[in-house]
Amino acid sequence: MSRPPPHTFDRDLARQDLQSLGDADAVASFFAALGYDTNARTIQTAGNLGITADGAARAIRKIELLADHDGAFQVYLFEVASVTVALTRALARVFRNRTGNYLLALTSDYQQIDFVLLERFLPPSGRSAGPAPPQVGIRPRILTLERRN
Repeated sequence: MSRPPPHTFDRDLARQDLQSLGDADAVASFFAALGYDTNARTIQTAGNLGITADGAARAIRKIELLADHDGAFQVYLFEVASVTVALTRALARVFRNRTGNYLLALTSDYQQIDFVLLERFLPPSGRSAGPAPPQVGIRPRILTLERRN
């Protein structure tokens, strides 16, 4: 049985591609090699992104927009004190009401990187309160990369 041809966007990754993700420049280069437009790479602040929750803002050491595809899909790198479920959820809430689609890379030391795709969804019908239309929810889909494993 023959294998179907790969999609034009498919790229085989080697172990060294992932093990080399030791700093922000390496992560940006990784996304550039995957075909993302990293020309808009920009340092951000928590205030710029509307991150006002004290705990979330305090946990963030650095934010960088790594890739931007016409504002429709953006990749952000967050260097944080500690990657926690609470922080991931707080960031997902920040991006819920923003236009576009987002992939977040969260790390505290580049030994472990959580890639978080923010997936939008509509709640099941019949669960809205009152006559207001249901509000779009956001579900973080997390892929954790242990760089040395």
